[in-house]
Amino acid sequence: MTQSDHDHSPLLQELEYAVFSLGSYWRADANFGQIPGVLKTWVGLATGETVGPVEAVEVWFHPKRISYHALIRWFWDSINPQKLPEQPRYQPAIFAVDDKQAKAARRSVVEMEFKFKKELHSLVQPLANFEAAAQEHQKYYLQNNPQALAVLHPIFANLDALLKSTAAVRINSYLGGCASLEELEEQWEAVLALPEEPPELQSVLAELPRITAAEEGQN
Repeated sequence: MTQSDHDHSPLLQELEYAVFSLGSYWRADANFGQIPGVLKTWVGLATGETVGPVEAVEVWFHPKRISYHALIRWFWDSINPQKLPEQPRYQPAIFAVDDKQAKAARRSVVEMEFKFKKELHSLVQPLANFEAAAQEHQKYYLQNNPQALAVLHPIFANLDALLKSTAAVRINSYLGGCASLEELEEQWEAVLALPEEPPELQSVLAELPRITAAEEGQN
């Protein structure tokens, strides 16, 4: 997903974006997808100055609903700085897309290094490149739930439109076990209020318990 994907919508033009690695980009996508104010996510491989390529998620957020500082705090709460992965592909990192983000991220590193008594400055990287993963890797938990796809796909013009919707962001997080049904219900009216989300989504929420039960029954 690139900035050009958002040029046609006044609301989406207000969004800012950030890039984070938490390990597996499927888990990172579901993790950030539960946050109110995060409207779009897209997974891929990010490269920084000394880190990468690593699995990462591009997060498009509305700064009036969630701040970049809050996303940074979410990042630190989602990793264990005391035990970083051995596989380079899963190295956690904050990829700053501009100087403002870099300054905020570096300030957070100072706090975390004091807390953990461990050098962590390598976890902040200037973003050099973000290469989107193939479509089949986007919204992994949603795409691997046939019941959910059967309900949602007919509502959207095509699969790409579904995967880039805020509804997909939230439902993928729920199906990935990062958000409860109650948390999803609390955010659903805000999702429906977004201009690009189909009004037919109103009835989808009632289907989710059945979808989840059917999936669990097959496993």
